[in-house]
Amino acid sequence: MVDKRVKKKIDGRFSSDSIPMRIKDLRKRLGVDQKALAEDLGVSQGTISEWESGDHTVPPIALMAIGRMDYDNTEWWYEQAGPRFAERLKLTRVIQEVRAERLRVAEQTGQSQTAAMDVSWDPELLAWVIETIEAGLKGRARPDPDKYASAVIACYEVSHRAGARDAAMVSSILKVA
Repeated sequence: MVDKRVKKKIDGRFSSDSIPMRIKDLRKRLGVDQKALAEDLGVSQGTISEWESGDHTVPPIALMAIGRMDYDNTEWWYEQAGPRFAERLKLTRVIQEVRAERLRVAEQTGQSQTAAMDVSWDPELLAWVIETIEAGLKGRARPDPDKYASAVIACYEVSHRAGARDAAMVSSILKVA
């Protein structure tokens, strides 16, 4: 069964903001054919054809991959993947801004950039931290975005350095944050 959000048709044609039309538009803007886009996404050319025709729903993971290719419209693609994914994208951007600020401060104070930013971001660990924090916040109001991002970063860095996923550690950091 085809997802209704895929089949947004007006007079037998897809509206310009439908997923199929946006995929085709992106492919044309990138100057690639279906086969090349399929290779970049790790799917078959037939799958791209089915997505563009609206015959099959594009899975959330593919929508996010397409969003990373379409930088100007990344948020739209993540929103189509679902609210959970859109929220993660926003949080990731906040984290990127915090990291950029840390680098600026390190440069101004003469601190080593390596010391200021010695953590590389592991998407799976970051997702685990976010899910653990969200579970800890159930029933409570979310803190303001700066405190939330700081808590995520602190939990991530400690988990990364420890090489372990420790929910109790996340809980203790949240009490301080």
